Amino acid sequence: MEDDSRKLIRCTVTNKNNVASMRWVELSSFKLWRYMMTNRHGMQVDDCRPCLWMGQKYYAQRESILDHSGEVLDVDCIQLSIFDEANGFLEHISRFVLREDTLRVKDLLMGHVSDQVKKKNGVDVQVYSGVCVAKYGDGSHLNLGLNNNP
Repeated sequence: MEDDSRKLIRCTVTNKNNVASMRWVELSSFKLWRYMMTNRHGMQVDDCRPCLWMGQKYYAQRESILDHSGEVLDVDCIQLSIFDEANGFLEHISRFVLREDTLRVKDLLMGHVSDQVKKKNGVDVQVYSGVCVAKYGDGSHLNLGLNNNP
């Protein structure tokens, strides 16, 4: 992951209590994620813009090129690897969060893992430090095949 990069969509999510937060979602699953947030959870998803997450090492090697490409934020990738005993494979779950929120979100994610899985050492958590470069602008050029009305 430290030498890796991921295409993400950065957006603002507003819940039913009108509390807004920033989220980073992998481009490949953004349409489904947005559908679930708006239709199942009643949240509003706005201000979508493409961005590139990269590990610190990857970014350091390309910093002179990327610094003028857009807004640069410290964003960590929290990766949970959970062993699925029934099927005999690892399931990997990645969440991208502002560095200042990493410990809180890591604890929140671990709270969703059953005690049985934890006792069997069936879960591993890794945090990868990185940055996210978001293109300047409002993202209105972004065509994801979605309309603004859920």
